[in-house]
Formats: sequence, C-alpha cells, structure tokens
Amino acid sequence: MPTFARPEWVIVYITTIYAIISALMFFAIKRQADLTEDTAKRQLRAYVCMETANLGFPSKNWPVASVTFKNFGQTPAYEVQSWVSIKIDSHPPSIPFAIQKPGHPSPKSTLGPGAATQFSAPLARVLTDAEMAELGTAQLTIYVYGRFTYKDTFRQDRFTHWRLIAGGPEGVTMKGRTEKGEILWALCPDVGGNESN
Repeated sequence: MPTFARPEWVIVYITTIYAIISALMFFAIKRQADLTEDTAKRQLRAYVCMETANLGFPSKNWPVASVTFKNFGQTPAYEVQSWVSIKIDSHPPSIPFAIQKPGHPSPKSTLGPGAATQFSAPLARVLTDAEMAELGTAQLTIYVYGRFTYKDTFRQDRFTHWRLIAGGPEGVTMKGRTEKGEILWALCPDVGGNESN
C-alpha cells in the first residue's frame, strides 16, 4: 500500500480539512462579531444635530439668531461645548469664518438622550433702516455660524461646524411670527462651512 494511502494518513487528511473549516468558521464568527459591535456603536451613540434655526427681530432693526441642537441618539453626549456667532456680509462672504471663537472658552455639559439645548446670538448693533431694506439679499446677508463638539458614550470625539444664512442668492424665507408678533426668518444652510463627523 502506498505511504499516503494508509489509514493513518486518511485521519491526517480529515484532521487538516477540519482545521481549515474551523479556521474559516472562526474568521466568519469574528467578522460577524465586529459587524455587530459596529452596529451597536452606531445605534447606541449620541447623535446631536441641529433641530431648528430662526432669525427674529425682538426690537426694531435688531436681528437675533436662535439655534437649537437636540440629541437624537440613545445615549448622552458628554463634554458638550459650543459657540455661535452672527455677522452680516455680502454673499459669498468677503472674509473667512473662524472655526473656533478665540478667547471664549465654553463650559462643558452633558446632553441626555432626547434633550435639546438652545443658543442665541444677537447682532452686536442695531441696523439702519437702509440696511434693513437691503437685508436678506446677496448684498447684505446674515450669517449665523458656529461649532458644536461632544464625546459620545464610546468616548469618541464628535464635532459639527455649521454656517447658516438669511439671504444670499435665494433671498429670505419667512417662517411666520412668534406669539409676541415678532417676525421670524428661516436660517438655511450655506453652500460652505458645514461639516461634521
């Protein structure tokens, strides 16, 4: 009988096949476990997104932006820091926007699942009647911009840089009035300045 046809070699062949099948099963199970863990992280992490953004005029010719962020995820957002700013300029803007507000450290907080937080940004001055007549056009657009950062439950750093406008080439969209009769304009995403992870 040839050497490789002996009964003990048949056992070696079968054992080798079992070893290969076991290795393939191990890698398939590991891959499935990794996918399950990744899915769990995606489902369980905090998702903090902008919920509403309005521009109001609480007194004559004085625009004030109001932006609300909400945690749409299932776990808290930790070490939440944010800032918001407002300015007027032509569209497209003539000067770049700062990604971080210098000299203004933001306190850290926690935003629970389903919780929201609101930020207001008043323009530093009252506009003239001539500026109000031109406001909301490409010549005089209101920009509301900022940064929102937090850590999710897996301690992963998350950020949103955002820039909204009232005006530009599309003009202004009226949202209605507040209970006090204050006019509300919609703040819409600008073509640039919006990114997140």
